[in-house]
Amino acid sequence: MIEKDIITTTSESEKSDESTDMNAVYSDADGTADSFESEKTAAAKDIVSQMSPEDRAYYEAIKEKIRQKKLVELRLQRYYASRDKAAHLKQLELEKNKRSKFHKYVCFGIFALFVIICFILYYTKRDSSDALNEQAGMLFKNYQSESYFKYGNSMLFKIEKPSNFNSYVSSEHTEEIDFVRHHSGKTGNLTQAVFSPDRQYILFSTVVYNYDGSDPENDEYCFYYVMDVNTGKPSLLFKGFRQWYEIDWR
Repeated sequence: MIEKDIITTTSESEKSDESTDMNAVYSDADGTADSFESEKTAAAKDIVSQMSPEDRAYYEAIKEKIRQKKLVELRLQRYYASRDKAAHLKQLELEKNKRSKFHKYVCFGIFALFVIICFILYYTKRDSSDALNEQAGMLFKNYQSESYFKYGNSMLFKIEKPSNFNSYVSSEHTEEIDFVRHHSGKTGNLTQAVFSPDRQYILFSTVVYNYDGSDPENDEYCFYYVMDVNTGKPSLLFKGFRQWYEIDWR
């Protein structure tokens, strides 16, 4: 019966408060939220002061339960907020790790591609050099010693006198010389030129005077090149001071 009276009293009080609040809203539109809360607090205190000790104790027990419930809800909110934050940080860390792995894979791919390109260029150049060396042979005859040499692996190897060595120090070989002059650029004074057996390359030699700037008349450097007929690009085989050689290619 006491519970019913308390509930009834509380209900009537709440209705009274609501009526008072509504009247305050319509009667005093300029009232602030602070004054509203103050009036509500004062009304609540007035109701509590009119309660019996038993009703007041019961009322305080209900307030404590409500406070505990709100405290539990607040703790749950903090827990879920903390859990969501931890999940968000974990997601950011996973995305960071994914980006880091992606960057590593990209760098590794670029490095691997660079290595592959280097190998391709190396073997292409080596195969091209091997193709030159595997032909019948570039032959050189020294002017002074009458010695004969064969070119291979970027070196001259002394050999026995070959049969039917042809000298190309002649103005008769105009085709090779004209081709070299047209494509070689500034390589020096062209002295001789000869086609390879398959006519895909030209072996030729030039002389550069005053190469080191020491003696305009006697500072004579000889250069020996191979030119790719398809590209017109010369490649230096070797050079030397007064290394005079007649050339042939078989």
